[in-house]
Amino acid sequence: MGFFFKRVLNFEEAALKRLAEVAGTSAEVLDELISWTRRPSGDIRTQFRGELVPSRALRSPLVRGCPSCLLDDLKSGQDRPLTALTCCGDWQLKDTKDCVEHNAPFIPLWEEKTPSRRWDLQARFSDLLGSSTLTQTKPFCSHVWEYDHWLHQRLLMGNDDTWFQSHTIFAASRLCMHIGQQIIIHDIAEPFGSPGEERPEAIGFNALREGPSRLPAVLNTLVAAASGAGGGPKKAFGTLYPMLNRDYADAEEFEEFRCVYAVVHPRQLASCAGGYCPRAGYLRTNAPFGRQCSAGNRRLGKAAGQGFDRERGIIAL
Repeated sequence: MGFFFKRVLNFEEAALKRLAEVAGTSAEVLDELISWTRRPSGDIRTQFRGELVPSRALRSPLVRGCPSCLLDDLKSGQDRPLTALTCCGDWQLKDTKDCVEHNAPFIPLWEEKTPSRRWDLQARFSDLLGSSTLTQTKPFCSHVWEYDHWLHQRLLMGNDDTWFQSHTIFAASRLCMHIGQQIIIHDIAEPFGSPGEERPEAIGFNALREGPSRLPAVLNTLVAAASGAGGGPKKAFGTLYPMLNRDYADAEEFEEFRCVYAVVHPRQLASCAGGYCPRAGYLRTNAPFGRQCSAGNRRLGKAAGQGFDRERGIIAL
């Protein structure tokens, strides 16, 4: 081909252009292919489908996929099975867990710690054909939730008719998962139209999807559910607070979520049993919440008849 393939893996423009010429692929098709490929952006971020996501969301040594999709591939290319088999791009993202086409959960296909071996698809598919993974997999239908359809459409076409369209897939998925976990813990899924669902992210998505006003409403519901003996922020919000204020305290894509939480949190939890009073660090401007929520998001306070006290560095409620 006139170049080392490692240059393609490093996304060097000249090598990519040459690859497209050799493969007879248009620039548009190549761009689409690259968008499904993990393209490093800094030390811990990766470009995927036009969005920045943490690298660990895409680099699991365990590769999962839909057995029904692979069996369909084999049926359409029985003469050349290795050529027919396809690894779908959305299988890489750990938030995808079901195939919306076959209503089937993903299964483990292979596990390989070394990336170059993990994504040597000809070798891995050859191993797969020599194993009983596909032949002994029994068809199994699972309920595909609205969350799964949302994620599929967002990844495939970029379509999103929810208020999450202005947020990254990763941030929206993390919020839905943590909210859904608390709804399950407090056993309050029914008010959000989620009875019978078991996956936290699907429950959280149902609770929040209608619009941004749902987030403070759901947070208030969690506070009410946590009232009584032992009530407090940890009981009400569980892992939501450390997720926003520690794990992704400096992540811009979580800013709006942090600010809504910061406005709702002190007003509601002060009324919980035990008279919980937030420490200054929760809301002072030199703390993560305050730094993110001070000037740029005063509109949140104004909309609710509240404001920001610059002198004291706290949100006035």
